[in-house]
Amino acid sequence: MCGILVLLFYSQDVPFEWIDKLYHSLCRRGPDGAGEKVIAVKEGGYVLKLIATLLRMRGYVPVLQPTCDIDGNALLFNGEIFSGYSIPEGENDTLVLLSALTSRKGTEFLLKCIADIRGPWALVFWNQRSRELWFGRDIFGRRSLLIGHNPSCSVPIVVSS
Repeated sequence: MCGILVLLFYSQDVPFEWIDKLYHSLCRRGPDGAGEKVIAVKEGGYVLKLIATLLRMRGYVPVLQPTCDIDGNALLFNGEIFSGYSIPEGENDTLVLLSALTSRKGTEFLLKCIADIRGPWALVFWNQRSRELWFGRDIFGRRSLLIGHNPSCSVPIVVSS
């Protein structure tokens, strides 16, 4: 099972020690790799920190997360696609999903891509063009997705799976 952690915080209030503890706890959930990406949401303002760990279940080659494309989009995917997308033999479903999510513009198309996933999943997707953060999970909740919001905290928004 992969681990996902997304933190939104003001760039001046970085709680490094707390983030480091969360990162090391998350690493136990994905022994095949770990990665992170920092995104400036607004200049001189809020920062998104995307952290993911990997337990490889599919594909010949591990695909570290967050998985990013050349346009700056980023996907964190905890799950397995059983159907809804054609996953070629030896291919990683995270790469196929990122390609689908970024192949066209628009909210309706993005929602359709997410609705087409069949299998247990939770995801976080940063759309660089629209500067929007999308997250969700399968309808049955087979992969947890927890959201914390506390405006008075140094990390006002946390999303984790």
